[in-house]
Amino acid sequence: NDSESHKLESDSTGSYSASVTNHATGQAQLKLFAVCLPGKTTEGRSLTVGSPVTQTVVLKPGIHEVTLNCPVGSTPIAPGIDVSGGRVLMLGNAPVGDTGRKLTLKVSGAAATVEASIRCLQNKTSEVNGASSELVFTQVTKPISIGAGGKATESLICGENAQGIVAGWEFDDGLVPLGNDPQPKSRVFYVWNPTANPLTGTLYLLCLEARTGSSVPVGEKTYVNTATVSSSSSQDSGAVLSDDASVKVTRDNGLVAGPTLYSASLRGGSLLVGFKSETRGGKIIVTLPAGNKVVGKGAYRLNKAGQGKAKVKIFGRYAKAIKRGKVKKVKVKLTSANGKTKAKILRVKR
Repeated sequence: NDSESHKLESDSTGSYSASVTNHATGQAQLKLFAVCLPGKTTEGRSLTVGSPVTQTVVLKPGIHEVTLNCPVGSTPIAPGIDVSGGRVLMLGNAPVGDTGRKLTLKVSGAAATVEASIRCLQNKTSEVNGASSELVFTQVTKPISIGAGGKATESLICGENAQGIVAGWEFDDGLVPLGNDPQPKSRVFYVWNPTANPLTGTLYLLCLEARTGSSVPVGEKTYVNTATVSSSSSQDSGAVLSDDASVKVTRDNGLVAGPTLYSASLRGGSLLVGFKSETRGGKIIVTLPAGNKVVGKGAYRLNKAGQGKAKVKIFGRYAKAIKRGKVKKVKVKLTSANGKTKAKILRVKR
């Protein structure tokens, strides 16, 4: 990994800037690309992109997470970092719910100052003749596993009428992202495992439908479900490996959204869980991903609904196993006071 990216971020609504150092003695080849969206729809309605949402942090050597959030009614795009000081490898660049983005950064050498950033794309276009259109997004995901010393090329494909606009990933420590290549409807990821053990990860691709949704009443929304299959055999020209279907959902006025889980870190003998809840209280259960063995239980009480953190006591020997790195991931299940639940496997930050 002799090439180091110090900076890759959106410096305006229409451009990106990059800064790269080649630490090798020979030449290095790089490929820079950007996925561009038109500024207006065919009906003349404008897409609205906000100013960068940024967070600047000073990070010691180790693995750290930085989470950025857009306002409700917008979608994170154009994630970026600007690094000075130590070297930083981006182990994760993944969505958090509909409005968040989490960057997992591995710092080596000296401490690093990192400015993380995203931009927020409004989910509705501007109005023309008193009417606006709704942008329709879908998220495609794919778990991967790479053997010791292996390299992998993996593809994620959007539905028939969609284009991939934001790539993402979450990798075990040890995997090295070698970049990704945009195709008109897909994204090709390149990943390397230089370690002596098999490692896993998850790939993400945010897709934007080519056709906007119609103006709809408040509380009504069209969701697009995309199914993707992969094949180890050769495919004929024109073979279709993905498709989508739309479902219109009308929300009950009394319906409350479910919780979101986004981080877990060890604090002494407890797990500090980061989450978002639409209620002030709830319960948390922590299990091992394989076998669902319960290793911790807790509850939370917030001053107000929204983002929060809660300490969950981890049973003795499991806390030691997490601290020593023998257990790297846990499954966290959060149940809010309104009965809504969310379960997610999270990598534990130590």
